Amino acid sequence: MKKPKVRKNIPLFVFRAPFLLVMVVCASLSLLLYLKYHAGFNNTTTYKTTSPTSNIYESKLMKFKIEVPSSYNSYEIEEGRDMVTLKGKRANIEITRNKTNFSNIRDYLEDSDERSQSSVYKKVYTIINNYDAVIRVLNAKGELGEGGKEYIFYIDNWAYTIFASSSEFWSDLDKIAYSFIYTPISPAVSNFKSYTSLDLMIKFEYPKTWYLNERFNDIIITTYNYLPGGKNPTPTSEQLLLFIHQYFLCFPTIEENLIDNSCGERGSEYRRTIVSKESRVAAGGTFYKYLVKLSDAEGGKIITYYFLKKRDQILLLELQSGLSKYQKEFDNLVDSIEFLN
Repeated sequence: MKKPKVRKNIPLFVFRAPFLLVMVVCASLSLLLYLKYHAGFNNTTTYKTTSPTSNIYESKLMKFKIEVPSSYNSYEIEEGRDMVTLKGKRANIEITRNKTNFSNIRDYLEDSDERSQSSVYKKVYTIINNYDAVIRVLNAKGELGEGGKEYIFYIDNWAYTIFASSSEFWSDLDKIAYSFIYTPISPAVSNFKSYTSLDLMIKFEYPKTWYLNERFNDIIITTYNYLPGGKNPTPTSEQLLLFIHQYFLCFPTIEENLIDNSCGERGSEYRRTIVSKESRVAAGGTFYKYLVKLSDAEGGKIITYYFLKKRDQILLLELQSGLSKYQKEFDNLVDSIEFLN
């Protein structure tokens, strides 16, 4: 008679082991995926306004600063007189500035849209960083929302517009707009005070410790007590003497007038020579510096001329002394000049 087969008791963990192994593998993969996408293992940078990897860009000319997402590290930033362009590989984000006499953003937009014939798909009036603002999506070619997106800030009679045409860049546009800060020069901090000339139709800022007089359409700025029309000692190299007045052209260009400053009344022996010319963008226009060699009949010395030009308006800044000591203050004064018409 055969003995009955005895069934051995196999431990339960032997049957559960494959299942447990699968569970461990799945959990490990889940952990790796989490680390990859949430703990910085990937190459994508998440934008945070306080992130040390973000870039702060400040425009001294247009008086604002923004926080640019770090994804823009490879992009170029170009600045003009009233425009800053963030140049991308496929599209740009533009920041422009316009001076206006309107008292509020709604009146400004009504006039601006009428002149430009803009078609608005959607707009929202709001407050961003304590500034009056409007967010708009524009139409183009009859297609809703295809004309781009823009933020418009209205501050101190300036309209700042931040615009991107491609929706691919709207996420970065939003981040830039919400970081926008207006940075005007504060006289209390900079020790500058403001002056407006109704004769020359300009306004500007200059150090409060300097002296200013205006007489016969001439603005005279000095670092010492100066008596207009009186007897004044010749300034030393440590003293600044600056005259600002309108420059009228006899010939079509500044260069032609510098070469023949007598408007053709004197002979060729008085023709001058332009040695060099430099230019840069200033807040009020284009700033020029010319080195001009006088004719031999006038002694042949070299004189420096400074001009600020906006369209057909030209100011001559006649600096007679003090530049070596007050270069920074002179540059700040130039950059603060605004034409009122």
